[in-house]
Amino acid sequence: MLLELLQNKWKREGIKTFIPVRNNELISFQKTNNIVLPPDLIKYFNVLNGTGSEYTDTLYEFYALNKVKTINEEFENWKGIPNYRELLNIISSPGELYVFANYQFNLYVYAIRLYTELKKENEVYVFCGGDYKIIGNTFSKFLEEYINDSDLIRI
Repeated sequence: MLLELLQNKWKREGIKTFIPVRNNELISFQKTNNIVLPPDLIKYFNVLNGTGSEYTDTLYEFYALNKVKTINEEFENWKGIPNYRELLNIISSPGELYVFANYQFNLYVYAIRLYTELKKENEVYVFCGGDYKIIGNTFSKFLEEYINDSDLIRI
């Protein structure tokens, strides 16, 4: 139901193509990164897999699995405003945080904390340079807030 609402929202916002991920790609991603994806995130990649390198009409881009990277990888050579390099020294265990979306060409960046084992909670964060907050404890909670255009998804 939640993914159907998300897909409908994206279709209204100009995203027409969805290329789901195959299970072997998900397994490979998890092995390569030594992490376990939570079931709600697996289902998201199996059904939608991002906005196809396109921005929605409201300027959100959700990444396909092959574009998802750790905060370290995403911002180690960052130059620009906001200064995301600050973040690497502030946030605990940045290697566990995987960037999966951005808003307005990286004004805000969204990441989920992933672990080496399955957890009940995988915190989702919004970042703006060195500022950040937790939006929710699951990917599904983040999607609910995003679909409802909640202020919680912004700093």
